[in-house]
Amino acid sequence: MEQPDLTLEYDQDSPMSDKGDSAEFRSLRKVEPILEFLYRRWWRVEFLGLERIPAQSEGPCLIVGNQGSVFPWPALMLGHALAKRKQGARRLYVLADL
Repeated sequence: MEQPDLTLEYDQDSPMSDKGDSAEFRSLRKVEPILEFLYRRWWRVEFLGLERIPAQSEGPCLIVGNQGSVFPWPALMLGHALAKRKQGARRLYVLADL
């Protein structure tokens, strides 16, 4: 089963931008204000070392985390942060063992 893309692409000039053509993009675009509120105000997320994650154009990257809750909030916030990067944005695909 194909994993949905859980990132949002805000910069329309980015090489990753799908210009809003996909259903996933349109759906996630609707919840962007909620994600931004959670990211900036509710949890006040700070990621250290985001600059070490290579850009999409630099090749593949594997990020492994340990998550113990039902909903992967940290992965969602990481995807949000990576999509918002002005330099080196990349899509995040999530793999979960349910």
